[in-house]
Amino acid sequence: MQVESNNNNGLHNRARLFARIPASIDLRSVTNCQAESEKHWKTNQNQNGSNFTKPLHVKTSNLENSLVKLDSDGLPFDPRDWTRQDVKRWIINLGKSEGIHDVDHISEKFKMNGKALCLMSVEMFLSRFPTGGKMLYRDFRLRLTRALSL
Repeated sequence: MQVESNNNNGLHNRARLFARIPASIDLRSVTNCQAESEKHWKTNQNQNGSNFTKPLHVKTSNLENSLVKLDSDGLPFDPRDWTRQDVKRWIINLGKSEGIHDVDHISEKFKMNGKALCLMSVEMFLSRFPTGGKMLYRDFRLRLTRALSL
């Protein structure tokens, strides 16, 4: 009797799942997940005779693809790849080239990575660095636009 209630419960859960799927979607081509995994994985025996699984196709990472392209100033070409240290180095380098004093103090106000800088507006740059926020924003957006254009 317990088996029947579990079976009915499973059917009820399945019916609830399919009720959320639009009728226009054809589910006849959907395969069982276990059958799909059998296509991609196989069981082998190691030297001790114990079973282990390994993928049929192992993707090796290409060293060339894993390298980050660097700009002429030593920073990653794409600002989205910048670490917190890269952001600090960018501010210090730009501050020195523009003759801004106390760039170490200014860089402490930008403790974030490049992805976080992407989310900042010009007003956010100005609130952290009123006299040079617009310059930082402009330089960052220029670098980001250049990286996105490739």
